[in-house]
Amino acid sequence: MREEIIQLVQLEAANSNNQDRLPLTKEQDSLLLKSCIKAAAFIPYLLGHQR
Repeated sequence: MREEIIQLVQLEAANSNNQDRLPLTKEQDSLLLKSCIKAAAFIPYLLGHQR
């Protein structure tokens, strides 16, 4: 799951430089939203394991 999140973030970062890109489809938008929610839920776990 971690690799999927990293891949999506890198893809979005690459796309943010391209203002002419096509808008996301509903499926892609939904997947991105779900991935963001998963990533946000994963943050406390990451913070907890830094100690």
